[in-house]
This record gives sequence, structure tokens and C-alpha cells, in this order.
Amino acid sequence: MNEEQNLILVKDKDKTTEIESCKYENSKWQIKYLSDGKIYSYNYLNVTWLKSPNLIDHETTIIYENNQPITCIT
Repeated sequence: MNEEQNLILVKDKDKTTEIESCKYENSKWQIKYLSDGKIYSYNYLNVTWLKSPNLIDHETTIIYENNQPITCIT
């Protein structure tokens, strides 16, 4: 998967670089991994696929984590 345009979380862990393909069919996510070529089925709630991100200029935006501003972002 193209990391610049996709973020795929499987059970809240970033698996984007490990995935060859991902599609939703028959009420399940079908994910094929690069390592073994097998297709694994996941419940809808266990996969989050974010596509085509909007870029945010970190120079003009304050970014927070746990209600605290984050500094030194490059």
C-alpha cells in the first residue's frame, strides 16, 4: 500500500506497510499481506482505512496530544 495516500489500522495497529491489498466484501475486510500472500478476514470494526489525507502545515497549526501542545515537529 502507498503510505503517502493510505493508513490502514488493524486492531488499532498500523499495518499499512505490511499489506498488499485490502477490500471490503461480504461484510468483512479482506486483507492480503505481503509476507505470506494469504488473505485474512476481519470484522468491520477491526479495520480502519484512511485514504487521501489532507496535509496540514505544522508551521502554522498547533497540534495537540493528550490535551498538550506538541513541539519540534518536522
